[in-house]
Amino acid sequence: KSTIIKVASLNCNSLAKISDPKKCSHLIRHLHSQDTHILALQETHSSTPSLQSQLHSQFCVHSSLWTYSCGIVSLTPQVILERIPIPEDDKAILTQVSHASEYFIPFYIV
Repeated sequence: KSTIIKVASLNCNSLAKISDPKKCSHLIRHLHSQDTHILALQETHSSTPSLQSQLHSQFCVHSSLWTYSCGIVSLTPQVILERIPIPEDDKAILTQVSHASEYFIPFYIV
């Protein structure tokens, strides 16, 4: 049996700087409604660990990885993201993606 993993990418244009929390909440709710498993976010401007933690909480996820410029979010609790160390680069994240019940062979996303 094959497993389909839906991955989406979005240029957020400063998601962390959205001044209206309601707009951010609506956007995140919409993204959740798309039945996407993994969301790659560009231009997040999540400059501090507290801001990254805030975004993690706003997305209501179990697994997310962040740099200043980007983020990778698992919108499904069974899909696990594990950061793979790469030379310091705030514009890239290397992650191994796996499933808690091993429904698919782990793969990588940059």
